[in-house]
Amino acid sequence: MKIKIAVISDTHFSSTPGIAIPSRKKEFGDIFLNRAVHRINRFIKPDITLLLGDLVDDAQKQDLEVIKKIIDGLQMPKLVIPGNHDGNHTQFFDVFPKLPDYLDVAGYRFAPFCDEDAPGYNATRPERDLERMKQIRQGCNGPIIALQHVPLFPPGEHECPYNLTNAETVLNVMKEMEIKWVIAGHYHIGFQIGANCDVPKDSLVSIATPALCENPFRFLEMQIDGQKTQIIEHQLSMPAELQLSDFHIHSHFAYCNENMDFQKALELADLFNLANISFTEHSPHLYFTRADCGGAYLHKGLKGTQEQISSRMSEYYNEAKKFVADNVLLGLEVDCDFNGGPVVFDEDRGKFDLLLGAIHHLPPETIKDVNLAAKAFLTILEKFIGCGIQILAHPFRVFRRRRLPTPENLFPAVVQLLKKHNVAAELNFHTNEPPLKFVEMCLEGGVKFAFSSDAHNLYEVGEFYPNLRLLDEAGYTGNLHDILYPFSNL
Repeated sequence: MKIKIAVISDTHFSSTPGIAIPSRKKEFGDIFLNRAVHRINRFIKPDITLLLGDLVDDAQKQDLEVIKKIIDGLQMPKLVIPGNHDGNHTQFFDVFPKLPDYLDVAGYRFAPFCDEDAPGYNATRPERDLERMKQIRQGCNGPIIALQHVPLFPPGEHECPYNLTNAETVLNVMKEMEIKWVIAGHYHIGFQIGANCDVPKDSLVSIATPALCENPFRFLEMQIDGQKTQIIEHQLSMPAELQLSDFHIHSHFAYCNENMDFQKALELADLFNLANISFTEHSPHLYFTRADCGGAYLHKGLKGTQEQISSRMSEYYNEAKKFVADNVLLGLEVDCDFNGGPVVFDEDRGKFDLLLGAIHHLPPETIKDVNLAAKAFLTILEKFIGCGIQILAHPFRVFRRRRLPTPENLFPAVVQLLKKHNVAAELNFHTNEPPLKFVEMCLEGGVKFAFSSDAHNLYEVGEFYPNLRLLDEAGYTGNLHDILYPFSNL
């Protein structure tokens, strides 16, 4: 009997300024959790997600409410347990649903416990919960998984300084009730006892989930199949040795941004081990008002809509350039009109290090016909691709946005155009799924890739987990920098 479980613990979010423990990036706890939730929903897709306490750092109700809103975005059953930083249980369960005695999911019974605090940041299981452990087995012949904040393990079996003060008693009840698994948090380093190895049938599997708030910002994926327990550790940060670049990060100047901020994006890029970034903003958003940024210029071109221009280009440039450094550049996501003309004035293009070309719109008469849309796309691209762009943003996403199938017959021609004009193909998962077949054809054709988050929300900055997974799926096993567009080219 198989089950997949996602486990998050110790986000320690706080909206209150101040750094009590520098290793805990509590000011970004909400962003880390949001990143984890989106990765879990979209790519991991577990049967259940567990959140095992210390969701906030200093027991503020408004902080718990921020975290609750993010957790509500999980698209599967979930259990949320308080930790010693989350305040009294009355306040906690005013925000979060009260815990059930147990929850059955995919043939497994999950039993949550709110243990009492004990000296030394330990905990104690009260007598009433020892009795409840016995009752939970009633009517259940299947596997049971115990959940708590403070870890549990046989005293002396691990160097972790935290345990239940009555651990031996609790372990005896677990053995009597045939409760094999216990999952906890609290110990920020984390540990695994009895997982990812062959163990006797009745052996304890005890997991302490590492803290999401500390580098490299980890959470766990557990896969249980009968007696076998496999743990996959997920890191929100990227492998530092890969020296990855994010070519496409938006700012608060984008009308579609959610919470973007230049300084916070820089700090997150550093925390997530990005070597380089480019702030790359929508050109129409800088030339037109929100009402006009998807309108007449598509038909008339930029010069044909001079009377509608209400430019924020200088404002954007002057604010953004304050953050420029050797590894931080400025770019424009240059749209094109229906004739393939770039939506950027010559006097502006020279200010920026990167021109990232994007086809966001196709003529309205093609909206319901994929063949007409494909023909229009290729006609526009043939004119647009030679205008000086270095990267083609989210190829084919315009079809997905229009709920049309991606026309695979375009792939050879697009690969040929990219190769001819030395333009990189952007790998972009922002509301997008890059086609595997197109990626394989780019690899075969020698077309470079640009990793781009297209971040409109801070949690997206440098989120290249799906990019790396896609290249692995495409069968690429070589040096990444042999196929990635070099930041040094800019």
